Amino acid sequence: MNATLADDRHRTPSDAHSRRGRGRPPASVGDQTRARIIGAARSAFAELGYDATTFREVADRAELTRPCVNYYFASKRVLYRVVAAHSVASVMTSSIALARRERGVVNQLTAFVAYWARADDDIPGCRAFLAMSLLDGQRDKSLRHELGCGVDELRTFLSSVVSDAMREGELSLGLDNDDEGLVEALLAIMCGVLIHPGRGCAATLLGRLLDGALCTFASRPAVQCDQID
Repeated sequence: MNATLADDRHRTPSDAHSRRGRGRPPASVGDQTRARIIGAARSAFAELGYDATTFREVADRAELTRPCVNYYFASKRVLYRVVAAHSVASVMTSSIALARRERGVVNQLTAFVAYWARADDDIPGCRAFLAMSLLDGQRDKSLRHELGCGVDELRTFLSSVVSDAMREGELSLGLDNDDEGLVEALLAIMCGVLIHPGRGCAATLLGRLLDGALCTFASRPAVQCDQID
């Protein structure tokens, strides 16, 4: 018998592991391990925020070693970028697309929140992660632009909603025409509502806020020059 074949027949799984190299997982479990890390990271980022989350925390939640996490993801920023991109693509983008089917400021924004509230049905913890990422992005602009945590996507959506409402006469911002200020105010309201833990009450809460603020503001007539003292 060929000596090489004989040697191969008597090699153990640990021998194969040695040939792969220290810390390198079998290909058959690679995808599962990566998914475990992403899920654990989503949970950690959602609960602790970007700054306080460490690879050790992620490894503990995934029941893996820190070197194993580091094998799949070279840095915390790389890991966050993957989690954020997956979450934004799965929830933020689809919620915006569905909300755009509605007409009117209130209908579009409440529809967005309603779709957002169902995010955890497909990806457990996704809504909490995105809510925290919005806060992280508001606190750190460099983090927002580098990691794509959803703030810019939400702001662009709100800007388009306000622009459409102004063009169709639903909103009248008066003489100062401060549409950017309104967008930022809506962004603050939306971030607050999206962090709200309730599933069905988030849309209701937003509706009340809009009824008490935006709708009243939208119904006011524009200020004319001859009305100013």
